[in-house]
Amino acid sequence: MDLASFEQRAIKAELIIEELSKRVEALENSLLNSTHKYEDKSSETISKDTYKALVKENEDLKKTLEKQEYRIKHLVANLK
Repeated sequence: MDLASFEQRAIKAELIIEELSKRVEALENSLLNSTHKYEDKSSETISKDTYKALVKENEDLKKTLEKQEYRIKHLVANLK
C-alpha cells in the first residue's frame, strides 16, 4: 500500500466521521428539544442547556452519595 492510497483512505474516513458527527448532533438536538409527555399528562420542552445542567448535577449528587455511603459504612463498622 503506497502513501497516496493511505492518504486517500484517511481523507475519506475523516469525511465520513465529520458527516456522522453532524448526524449525531442533529439527533441529539432533535431529542433534547422535543416535547416529552409525562405521566401527569403535561408536556414540557427540555432545552439542551437544561439537560446538560441536570446531567452535571446528577453526577455531582452521585459523587456526594458515594462519599456519604463510604462514611456511613465506616461509622457503622466503628460502632460495632
